Amino acid sequence: MLFIVCHSISFVIFAVTVFGAARKVFRRRKTAANAWLLTFAYLSLSAFVLWAIQYVILLIGSVSSVQRNVLLSTGLWLGVMQNVVWIVAIFSLHSKHFSRVSLAVPLLVMISIVLALIAYQTTVLASGPFNQIDALAAATIFILLGISIVQFRVTKLSAAAFFIHGYSQWIWRYLWFTPLAKIQIFLFPFWHIALLVAWIGLISELLVTFRVMISSTVKDLAQEREAADRAIRTLNLEGFRAETIGSRPYTPKRLCAVWAEQCNVFILIIGERYGHIIKSEGRSVVEFEYDVAHKHDPGKILVYVKDGVTREPKLQQFLNRLEDFEEGYVTSSFTNADDLRKKIECDVSELLATQVKPKPINQVGAARHVSGS
Repeated sequence: MLFIVCHSISFVIFAVTVFGAARKVFRRRKTAANAWLLTFAYLSLSAFVLWAIQYVILLIGSVSSVQRNVLLSTGLWLGVMQNVVWIVAIFSLHSKHFSRVSLAVPLLVMISIVLALIAYQTTVLASGPFNQIDALAAATIFILLGISIVQFRVTKLSAAAFFIHGYSQWIWRYLWFTPLAKIQIFLFPFWHIALLVAWIGLISELLVTFRVMISSTVKDLAQEREAADRAIRTLNLEGFRAETIGSRPYTPKRLCAVWAEQCNVFILIIGERYGHIIKSEGRSVVEFEYDVAHKHDPGKILVYVKDGVTREPKLQQFLNRLEDFEEGYVTSSFTNADDLRKKIECDVSELLATQVKPKPINQVGAARHVSGS
């Protein structure tokens, strides 16, 4: 009775968590900044679903004497298919940089399915050597997945979870075929729930909504900042105002630099004032942010210039640099806050539609940064 209750509870928790994870992925599919990572999300979620099916089949096989060998073989075959799906998922993480990987994925899936079906018809799945090879393959897969996660500069907790899962494959296989198997039967489902929770955190960071940094001085552009904020909210992009950011465990310079580097869109608004000058840099906060953003990705910058104002000499020099014919930008002028709002809505919408492969985000604590002085 304890066995049935324990596993019923764990399965219900796992099923509810999978359902919640699926909702999170499908809700983000239209607004995901890193839409190319949806393939990884779908594949890895499928691997968890396969594990749930395998879990039920192996449990039935452990308590039933009817068709026990068939159930065991089916469970082991599902384990092989999970490894195949995870391999393809890892490939998809790197397909952005290696086009040949994208072409190889369908072929890899087809070959793996054929080989797995052939193996299913034999006793090879239950053999000792195959079990050792499968354990080694699973360990390698999840360690590589952990390494891939680290490369995306997201939370290290997710990477650690998959590293641990990879290194523990030998332990799980050892427990399964010994008198200590009951330990695994009780621990394994709860560990997978923890792994799934770590995966949800990972997907939440990878599939972030577009994040916009608005760089401008404050005193002369208060209304324009508010207009830009309304424009971003109208487009359903996550964000915050610098005026309400609260305390953060970073220096202002560090926070500005991180967000200038890692935002998906950088909106630069030029008014009258050059702004506060950073002594160690010899340039204003706004120009510093622009330089960081430009160095990281020149294609994410939009520049808006207010007409009918007298600019400070240093700001005019900065504007001349921005409008340089060879290295500058096609700037957009505006007359008032409402005019700026309409232009930002239009331009960011267009950029949102064309920027299909933005950079991963390392969440620092906010989605949109408004800075300057």
